Amino acid sequence: MELMGSLYILFVILICLHQCSGLECKKGYSLITSEGTAEKGIRTEQCPSFEFQYCVATICTTVGEQALSSIVWGCNLHNDKASCANYTTMRMIDKTKLKNISCHCEFGEIGVDLANEHFLLPTDRIKCVSGVFNAKGYGSTVDKNCTKEAQSCYTASCASDNDSAYMLWGCRSEAENCTAIESKEAANLKHSLRCQCVFGEKGVQLSNENVTLLIPPIFIDIEATNMDSSSPGIRLIGEINRMLLLMIGMVPFRAMFACHIFGIV
Repeated sequence: MELMGSLYILFVILICLHQCSGLECKKGYSLITSEGTAEKGIRTEQCPSFEFQYCVATICTTVGEQALSSIVWGCNLHNDKASCANYTTMRMIDKTKLKNISCHCEFGEIGVDLANEHFLLPTDRIKCVSGVFNAKGYGSTVDKNCTKEAQSCYTASCASDNDSAYMLWGCRSEAENCTAIESKEAANLKHSLRCQCVFGEKGVQLSNENVTLLIPPIFIDIEATNMDSSSPGIRLIGEINRMLLLMIGMVPFRAMFACHIFGIV
C-alpha cells in the first residue's frame, strides 16, 4: 500500500513537471531578400512564462521591386490574428523603412508544443539574373529573388539618349511589357531608353541566364511576350548574334563587352 502511494505521488510529480514546465515552441527566423537567404537562431525553446499558450509564426512579404520575405517563429499570449498582423506589420515597417510590407500570423493549437514548426515561407517565387552592363563592359549581375508578383525573367538590349548602350536583366510581372521595362530601367539609369526585350517562360528559374540580344542600335522587331529562350525565334536570334559576335571579335554581354561597338565608345 505504501509502495502504491509512493508511485502515485511520483506520477503526480511527473505530470506536474510536464504541465508546469511551460510551452515549447520553435524559435528563430528565416529571411529571403534579393541578395539571398539568411537564417538565425532556429531552435526549440520554452516560452518565458506559463501565460504563453500559443506557438506562432509571423510571415511578412513585400510587393514591388524590393523583394523581401521573412518568417519569425515564437510564443504568443493570444491567437488574435488581426492584432498580431497589425503589430507585426507596423514593427517591420519601422525596422526596414519599407512601406509596402504585408504581414500575417499563423497560430498552432492552444497548449500544443512545437505547433508552429510546420509553418514555412512560401516557395512559389522565382530567381532571375538581375543587373546591367554598359557598352564598355562595366557592370555586374546577380541571381535575384523576385517578388511574388514577378513570375518571369527578362533580358533587354537598350540604346539610351546619351548615345550609350546597355544590356539589362531582371524580374518582370505578367502585366509588364517592354515599354514598361523601358520606363522602369530608364528611371534607374536616369536616361531615356529604347529597348528590345525577350521574356522567359513563366515560373521558370533563371530563364534569362543565357540570353543575349543584338547590340543597339541594331534591333529586331519581335513580339517578346510569352517567348522563352528555347523557342525557335529566340534560338534563331541567338545564332545570328553568335555569328555577328564572332565577326566583330567580341564576347557575350554578360561576360565582357568590346570597348568600341558599332561606333559607340
